Amino acid sequence: MKTERTIVLLAWLLLAGVGGLAGCSPGTIGSGCPSGVEAGGRCLPADCPGRDCPEGFACLDDQCIEPACLQVQCGQGMACAGGQCYPRDCVWRTCPGVGELCVDEQCLPASCLNVQCPPGQRCAAGLCYPVDCQTKNCPGAEQVCVDEQCRQRSCLGVSCPEGERCAAGSCYPVDCQDVHCLGTGEVCVGGRCQAVSCVGVECQSGSVCANGWCYPADCPDRQCSDFSEVCFEGRCYPADCVGVVCPEGQRCARGLCFDTACDQVSCAADEVCYQGTCVRHNCVGIACPAGQVCADGECFPADCLASGQGCASSEVCREGQCVPDDCAHVDCPPDQVCGADRNCYPADCPDTACGPYQLCLNGVCLDRGCVGVDCPAGQVCAAGNCYPPDCGQPCTPGQVCEDGQCVDEQCVAGRCCPAASCTVANQCARETCQDATYTCLFEPASATTLWSQTGTLCTDGDPCTTDDSCSDDRCQGQPLICDQPPDDWCADANTRVYYPVVGYCSGGTCQYDENRQNCEFGCQDGACRGDPCGPIECDPGERCIDGACLCGGTGPDCNAQQLCCGTECIDPLSDPNHCGNCDQSCDSGESCISGGCRCGGSGPDCGPGYSCCDTSCVDLQSNAAHCGSCGHACDTNESCVSGACSCGGSGPDCNSQQLCCGTECIDPLSDQRHCGGCNQRCDAGEICTSGACRCGGSGPDCSSGMTCCGVQCVDTDSDPHNCGGCGNDCGANAHCLGGSCTCDDGFGNCDNDWSNGCEADLGGDSDNCGSCGNSCGQHAGCSGGSCTCDNGFDNCNADWSDGCEADLNSDAGNCGSCGNSCGQHAVCSGGSCACDSGFDNCNNLWADGCEVGIGSDPLNCGSCGFVCSLPQTAQHGCSGGDCTVVTCDSGFGNCNGQMPDGCEANLQSSVANCGSCGNDCGANSICDAGSCACQGGFADCNSSWSDGCEAQLGTVDNCSGCGDICSYPHADAVCNSGTCQMASCLPGWWNLNGSSSDGCECGDTSDVAGTCSAAADGGTVRSSNPTVTISGVLVHQSGLREDSDCYLVHYLDPAPGNGTFAVDFNPDPGNLVLVVYRGDCSTVDCNGSDATFESSCQSQGATCTSGNSNDFTVCVQAAAGQDGLCQPYTLRLRYLVSR
Repeated sequence: MKTERTIVLLAWLLLAGVGGLAGCSPGTIGSGCPSGVEAGGRCLPADCPGRDCPEGFACLDDQCIEPACLQVQCGQGMACAGGQCYPRDCVWRTCPGVGELCVDEQCLPASCLNVQCPPGQRCAAGLCYPVDCQTKNCPGAEQVCVDEQCRQRSCLGVSCPEGERCAAGSCYPVDCQDVHCLGTGEVCVGGRCQAVSCVGVECQSGSVCANGWCYPADCPDRQCSDFSEVCFEGRCYPADCVGVVCPEGQRCARGLCFDTACDQVSCAADEVCYQGTCVRHNCVGIACPAGQVCADGECFPADCLASGQGCASSEVCREGQCVPDDCAHVDCPPDQVCGADRNCYPADCPDTACGPYQLCLNGVCLDRGCVGVDCPAGQVCAAGNCYPPDCGQPCTPGQVCEDGQCVDEQCVAGRCCPAASCTVANQCARETCQDATYTCLFEPASATTLWSQTGTLCTDGDPCTTDDSCSDDRCQGQPLICDQPPDDWCADANTRVYYPVVGYCSGGTCQYDENRQNCEFGCQDGACRGDPCGPIECDPGERCIDGACLCGGTGPDCNAQQLCCGTECIDPLSDPNHCGNCDQSCDSGESCISGGCRCGGSGPDCGPGYSCCDTSCVDLQSNAAHCGSCGHACDTNESCVSGACSCGGSGPDCNSQQLCCGTECIDPLSDQRHCGGCNQRCDAGEICTSGACRCGGSGPDCSSGMTCCGVQCVDTDSDPHNCGGCGNDCGANAHCLGGSCTCDDGFGNCDNDWSNGCEADLGGDSDNCGSCGNSCGQHAGCSGGSCTCDNGFDNCNADWSDGCEADLNSDAGNCGSCGNSCGQHAVCSGGSCACDSGFDNCNNLWADGCEVGIGSDPLNCGSCGFVCSLPQTAQHGCSGGDCTVVTCDSGFGNCNGQMPDGCEANLQSSVANCGSCGNDCGANSICDAGSCACQGGFADCNSSWSDGCEAQLGTVDNCSGCGDICSYPHADAVCNSGTCQMASCLPGWWNLNGSSSDGCECGDTSDVAGTCSAAADGGTVRSSNPTVTISGVLVHQSGLREDSDCYLVHYLDPAPGNGTFAVDFNPDPGNLVLVVYRGDCSTVDCNGSDATFESSCQSQGATCTSGNSNDFTVCVQAAAGQDGLCQPYTLRLRYLVSR
């Protein structure tokens, strides 16, 4: 093969015209350079150390180079290929591989210049290879398939030493000093594991390398992890998995394909099955030290020990705060914390300080792990998980149901695991919490204790042990072996200083007791010189006796492997009484091994205060495995205090039936908290029976994931009768999924009451059709989960909230079918359109409905085509299907309201409708040219035609015209031919002056009798009623009335004494006189010549004496010569006392 490559290279050089190539002897190939290529007078190797050069290349200065480029000098940033210079890197990315350069913005090996490969292949080392293997795709930008392995093309022909791997054409360690890199896809570059496809690739700012290509570091809508993700196809994607296509049932992690399920248990979408456990894709292959867990590809503390926070299984501690593991590399501003969606939120709300595991979202404190988590109805989110709010019985506020027990929300998912404290005193104690086993460990670097699921570090408190680790629930260290004593030396010429071969540990430091030996024959080089014996020198302790060296002078001569002690030759390498030296004896339990005392033959030499037990030097006062004496071991969890076992270091020594837990001796056969072992707490519902937790006391011990309900272990994640907690029965038509009741297909719990299960048949329940609350509405049913309309109804508005709202038998907008509108003035009856009363479809088109109002259209009045034509009617109307008059011909009116006779009234001549309908001129009238007028002899005196010409002229009320009233005071009147005339006076009235202007001006309505015999009563005059007045009117007209008014007056004159009766006018009118009669009218006391009277007319001289009483008739008459009188008067009748 080497010969063939040389031939190709020489041929290529000759064709290229490269000068300086030495010729070969006839019949030979490269005879002057048998293992390489002669070029420019030099013999160049065909391959470099650790690298095979491509065909046509040779090795110069450990680089494969084309002969065409030997004499080419390229500028900075340029490299030669095919004799020409090209950029070493492209504009948009660096070309990482050794020997690569940029051609047309593509990174290309120099050996592939001008090599055209068929589709599906890519050039590497001058040859074409498949881009993908048959069994897998090669994702990297610089990879090809060689022997069914994806290889970087810059690494073809490169051989790396053991412990290294090729990347970008160079060799790198397969692991970093403190981190194990994963598989064949990573190497260690600069102390960090890096994908081989990205070694040497430099991307522009804002971009990150993934499988050899540069991608955006973040997506437009969210930030990707700076540690292990890029934005690929619009979403954050593991950088080392970009372009990797895995077979069905597998998923990419760290550039490799892994199963998506472990033991038929599906892993989460961002997990793969790695070493039998579901692990986040970016944590595959990462082993973290005790107390740390992997998050986002790096190890972080599992709990925040400094702040006392226990983090959940999905959290890590970062800067003293428990944050969701997705936030491991998210840097938030001060006073903000990261949520599960990897965004930063305020740590506290404006008016509320949020808890240690919370942040503020929309003004409300929320668990950091619950940002973006949408739990099913009725469940509560805590630590990123969804939990039921009750375990058969409601939990208290702030608690949720986890594994069948009510747990504080801040303690779910292992945040409070374990509940017990981890201290130096209970190192190596184990606690089971949340289905995980934790061990109390001691971290020497930080001198702190912590609960951890991994690791065994502890401290046994003994500085003289090393590699302390937890074993059998105890911290046990390996004894410190002190087997490097100082060299023996000579303190002076005769004093040897020596040390035991094996020393002991004290306070963590090896101690070697110093021994001094007096050398009788001198000390030289740390050894006593022997007794000179002739040409030889006896061994130390021997004496030269008679030319022979004898041990102690009497014993034998000890051989080279022996030591003379006293007179006995002993083996200093194994004699426990003389171990290494004559005066070095081993303690009890120790053996002499190779000249050193070793506890049990392999342990150290035990120092002061320590005893040898088995192979360990122990303090019998404090060692729990050898407390007080070798082999006397304290029970589990007990400490040795002053040589006696003590539970927890301060409790009693537990008996054989007890177990030490903490500082308390308990009965492991019945203790609920420590059933069969410390901290093996029985689950809710279980009873500790004979050291085993049994469900209900007689059932089995419920395994992980199972919950005790009654006496049965059930999976509350799937048991429909105990779903999420004991007694939570999902009811009919339901099953349990993930601890939550879930309805069977086709059913729903629409009343949110699981006591009756999924009561709603979503396939047939019209109130919950297809889904809860999806009501089909009125006139509808449900079939197969879809709403259907009752016969004769339809859902014409496509909105089921009002059901099948359209009655196809009566809905004028959807008559017979949806959208079939009957139009205006129409109804739907029996699925057919019909016109409203008073309307008709005269054009036989339903698009415009019953367009004609036959109740109002004069052209279609009552029926289509009937045209109204009424007498004397100018404009017709139609009402209720009958023709009506809108306007009449001029001078006519429809005054009777009857339509058949049209405008029947002649408004020019009709007395009842004169000028307008209803304008009745009334009685005694006529209508002349539309105006009312009165017949002769009549008039409308009240200006109201309602009573016509109500006034007849020629009467005393309207004698010559309206208002001409014939009226005379106290007299009757007559109208004679339009002239008023006075008739007779009214009774008691007289027209004395003969004039009608003042009527009968003289009135005497009293009509007092004018004769003595018929006189009117004039009253009584006496001393007690001394004055009586009488008023009247005297009417006297010759020939008309000769009046006389007579009054009968009673005069009483009481005795004794005399009185006088007096009569006069008051005032005296001067035209009237008195006639006075006394008694029966036969005696005249006053004859009518005077206007006064006193007892008797003075002319008579009559006197009234005491005791007399008389009746007087007083008559008033006109004085002689008086005529035409209408004289009012007042008579004064008096009683006068006689003088």
